[in-house]
Amino acid sequence: MLPAETIRRAIEERLFGPAAAGGAAPGKSIQWSPAAGGLSRASVWRVVFGERSFAVRRSRAELDATRSLWITDTLRRAYGSGLTFVAAPIEGRWPLREGDTHLWEAAEWMEGVPLSELAADATALEAAAAGLASFHWTLRVSDGSEAPCRSAFENLRQRVGWRSDETWPIPRSLYDAWPELEAIGRLLPFSVATSTRRLAPFCGVLTQIQPIHGDTRPEHFLMSGGKLTGLIDFGAMRRDTVLADVARLAGELALGDEVRRDEVVGYYETAAERPIDRAAVAALDLAGAVLSAANWLRWLGEKPAGEFEPELVRQRLRAIAARLTG
Repeated sequence: MLPAETIRRAIEERLFGPAAAGGAAPGKSIQWSPAAGGLSRASVWRVVFGERSFAVRRSRAELDATRSLWITDTLRRAYGSGLTFVAAPIEGRWPLREGDTHLWEAAEWMEGVPLSELAADATALEAAAAGLASFHWTLRVSDGSEAPCRSAFENLRQRVGWRSDETWPIPRSLYDAWPELEAIGRLLPFSVATSTRRLAPFCGVLTQIQPIHGDTRPEHFLMSGGKLTGLIDFGAMRRDTVLADVARLAGELALGDEVRRDEVVGYYETAAERPIDRAAVAALDLAGAVLSAANWLRWLGEKPAGEFEPELVRQRLRAIAARLTG
């Protein structure tokens, strides 16, 4: 479904100028096609006019304006430092506000195949890990904020709503709609307790934080010719330990296989030219899986099953279950 015509015309004018907006340019038209949609309620379209192509993203307007500006400035700094694979928002009259509900931003379109489709390709894995290490190195800072593992504890307790003497509250109706939740419901209680215990040794120790991607799923790494051509979707960007990014990427690729996870971590260590704490990565991987499960439970509980792409949901739920422990 395309955005409202008034919004499309405003975006087209910002991207291509008044003459092109609304099909005024002779012999040419602007092409819109859906590129992605997510449960974060953000959606992406590819907008093409002649040889120029952009990714236009809509997100909810309640996002903190200060945080949004920080993300934009940080990504532009990364791109300006030579990381041309970073999908940095373009400058100009952006973001565009759509009433009180949505914000729009645009970036140059990044070509490539998602790393998730190339997970067996060692060259692609090395290139993705090297790109992530370069991203971290370019944006390295320490701002004296709260230790990231302590923040992870708070997220774990607040977003999961766990109490040690309670059972996991998954309604029967969700089990009926999504049978894959049976495994998640069985594994979650033990996984919550285990992830809390595993994170404990690192709180107060891993205190150096900096800007990180925040959602380094393999789908967000675009590859072409054995190179990283696009690092996209920075809606979860935050200040945290770089190990959180490494853990998410390695965990999503390994799906509970410790040898595979260490292989991906090894690619990152080689690129970064330093070892990292693999026990911390394992702890963050499990905590991330728990939080992912909590998010999906909330999303699935908020909307009827018909509003989701069934196979996508099933794939995600199976992947989460594979990363939990029991």
